[in-house]
Formats: sequence, structure tokens, C-alpha cells
Amino acid sequence: MAYGELQRIAATYGLTTSEFEFYLTIPSLKGDQDRVFCPYHILSRPQAEEFGWDWHILLSLANYMLRTMRARCNKHAEKAGYYGEPEMDANRLICWMAAYFSNKIRALKEERPDANRQEIASHILDRWGLPIVPWECHPFKASLCKGPDHLHNRSCHHRSHRRHYRSRHIFETISRGGGGIAMKFGIVHAESFDPIRHIDLARSTIAIDSVLTNVAMWNHSADSWDGIRSALCQVPLHHPFWRADSSLGNEIWKGQWDRTITHRAHLSICVFSLSTFGSPAPFPPAQISSVKSVPPSSTTPGF
Repeated sequence: MAYGELQRIAATYGLTTSEFEFYLTIPSLKGDQDRVFCPYHILSRPQAEEFGWDWHILLSLANYMLRTMRARCNKHAEKAGYYGEPEMDANRLICWMAAYFSNKIRALKEERPDANRQEIASHILDRWGLPIVPWECHPFKASLCKGPDHLHNRSCHHRSHRRHYRSRHIFETISRGGGGIAMKFGIVHAESFDPIRHIDLARSTIAIDSVLTNVAMWNHSADSWDGIRSALCQVPLHHPFWRADSSLGNEIWKGQWDRTITHRAHLSICVFSLSTFGSPAPFPPAQISSVKSVPPSSTTPGF
């Protein structure tokens, strides 16, 4: 993955090099490059740096997100052949993410002309106003979601699976069991891929949301969403269900290991209030912590 390509993508959305580095990257402790792409919420980045976030982890995460989307969310469209995008791979997904988040940042800058960079970064959220993080087993982990499926057909019941959707360029119907509109990134077919010319977000039917938002919207009537959000807010994230075990990091629980290695216990370092983000009603302020923040890897990837 060429770091310069991601800078070039961001520039097409009006981001300067300095802005790109501030909003979408963190310092790299590995490899030849000084910085690595990390488009997740600003309060998740200290952990990413401490875990040694690098291009290998990023590519592993992108591969896992694609496999999950194709195997679970978009499987009927993929089987139909025409509706899938077989040319999409981990590198292109990272380019698409650079375009997707750069577009969000451009919109935030236009909406909040007097906001400073810290305020803009704090408002890079999903459609329900929740932060997006890369950590496995976290309620705010990033997931690829159906954008128009959730946004434009609020009166339709998600279980029906027999609906027509209209995007800017596509009329598509997926039969019963297909899950609605096909998930497409808006990749323009070309022999030589250029992320500037061949990523068209206007044709995309995909959004990146926290898994909490994605699962809450999935298979439920749009009329139920406000009630679901209210109910979810009553579950404290400091509940034992989410809380990291106090012994986590003290020792290896299973298997063989080098006993000369000193284990370091888990630290919760990101604690903040949802009121910081200006979450849409009916979300009340709630405390969020870095719960069981496990970095994805090639063996146990997460998204």
C-alpha cells in the first residue's frame, strides 16, 4: 500500500497533507514509513500506537472485513455474479476507506466552519453518532454496512427481503433471502485501477458503522430503531458483560509460552462521554471505556 496514494485521495476531498496526517494517520513504529493509515476514532489511537498498529494489521483487518461481508452480508449478490465486485481486494478497500473518511471530514468542515481540528476529529462518527474503533470484541468495532438499506427505506421491514431500491446508477432486486440491496463500493471497472478516477462514492451502497449500530438496525423495522437505541443506552458499558477481567494480561490462560516474558496487565485508557459527540436523541450521556480491546491480527482478525 502506497502511503502517497492515500494522501492523493484525501487531497481530492480538500484535505491538506497536514489534515490527512492529523485525522487519518498515526505514527508508525514499524516499517520504512513514518506514519500509518488509521481512520478510527481519535480516542482509540493511543491504544493503536501502544499495540504497534502497522500496515500488516491494517491489511489483515481489511481482508477480514471483505471476507465477512462477502460470506455473510452480501452472499446472495456475490452468487448472482453481476452484483459483486470481485476486483475488490484489501488494498482497494483501504483506498476506498481513505475516500470514505475524507468525504466525511470534508462534510464536517463545511458543517462546522468554526470548529478546530480536535473538534472535527471527535465528530467522525457513525450514522447513530457512535465512535468507530478497530478493536475485536468491542461494541464500537468498525463494520461494513448497507448504506441505502438503512437510510432510504425506513418504512420497510428488514425481514421482508423483497424490495426494490434505487441508487444513482443502479436498479437492483435481490430475491427472498438476499437481504435487500447489493453491497457495492462503487468501483469503476478498469484495466488499470486508479483510486482517484475509479472510486465513485456516489455509486456506493456501503457505509462504515460501529457493529452496535449495524446489528441494532439489522433485521428490525425502521420504526423500531429509536426504541432499540433507547434500550441499548440503558445497558452500561461498565457492566460485567463488557468489563475486561482484572487478571487479563497477568498470565497466559492457555497453551505454552516463553516464561521469561513479562506480561503486562490490560489498561483502560479511553474513557469519555457520548455527550462529547453530540449524539442524536434519544441517546443520553453514557460512559464508554476501552473494553477488551484486542488488536486484530492475521490469526485472530477483528473488525
